[in-house]
Amino acid sequence: MGHYIHHVPGRLRIRTPKLKRDELRAKAAEQLLLTIPGIHSTRANTVTGSVTLTYQREAVNPKTILDLLERHGYYNPETVQHADGQWHDMAARTGDKLGKALFGMVVEKAIERSAGALIGALL
Repeated sequence: MGHYIHHVPGRLRIRTPKLKRDELRAKAAEQLLLTIPGIHSTRANTVTGSVTLTYQREAVNPKTILDLLERHGYYNPETVQHADGQWHDMAARTGDKLGKALFGMVVEKAIERSAGALIGALL
């Protein structure tokens, strides 16, 4: 599992394998994040391995938050996947499947017509 980030100004969610099934580490991450001035709340989820936080946009920025998590071993920017990337990947996979399905239908109809023409010619 890599790292995943979903960000809306004022709210940030980071999924990290470092928090999955580790209650002690999740609580420590929550407390660490609360040391940053401007962070209103934190909530870690050990089932999903994520921490969600709300912050004051004028007081702190996501880079400061992610830098702190990286320094403490909770976050690795080299393995991050952003929400935008997931939408692109999902759209590409959907397009591939739709294209294959349409191609299959066209081939099936062509075979049906060819078979019908062949039978008509034989009769």
